[in-house]
Amino acid sequence: MESFPSPGLGHPYGARVDGAGDLWVELGTGRVARISPTLPLPSIYLHGPGGEMESRWPNIFIFEAEARINVPDDILRLNPQTHQLSLDSDLMDRFPAIKGAMGRPTEDALGRLWVTQPDQVKILNFENDRAFPSGESISDDLRPLHYFPQSDGVMWLQ
Repeated sequence: MESFPSPGLGHPYGARVDGAGDLWVELGTGRVARISPTLPLPSIYLHGPGGEMESRWPNIFIFEAEARINVPDDILRLNPQTHQLSLDSDLMDRFPAIKGAMGRPTEDALGRLWVTQPDQVKILNFENDRAFPSGESISDDLRPLHYFPQSDGVMWLQ
C-alpha cells in the first residue's frame, strides 16, 4: 500500500466504480471526484462546486456502465469532449421515469432500475431502449435514498 497527497479530496461520503474502472467519489455539497487508475499514480479529477452541479448534493449511480450524478431535479454525466459534468438530457429524454429521482437509482441483479420518486418507488425494466414498470412494488410508506443489490436479486433499502 502506498499513500500520496491528494489536496482537495476531502471527506468521501460514497463511491461507485464505472465501466471504465474509474472510481467516482461523492465529496458532499456540490463536489465529486473521479479517480482513474493510471500509473505510476492514480489521476484525480475534482468536479465542483459550481457548474451544472451548483451547490446540490450529489448521488452517484452507474447506469449503462457510465457514472451518472443525481442531484435534485437533474441528472449529470461527464461530457467526454469538455471533461466537465453536463446535464444528461439524453438519458432523461429516453427514460422520463427517472426525472426527479431522489437519492441513488440502482440497478439490481436482474437489470431492473430501482428509482425513488417523491410519491413512490419505481422498479423499471428496460427493453429496446425503453423503460416500463416491472409490475413489482414495495410499500408505499418507504422512500429509500440508497439501494444495495445482492447478486441473488435481493435488494437492501436504506
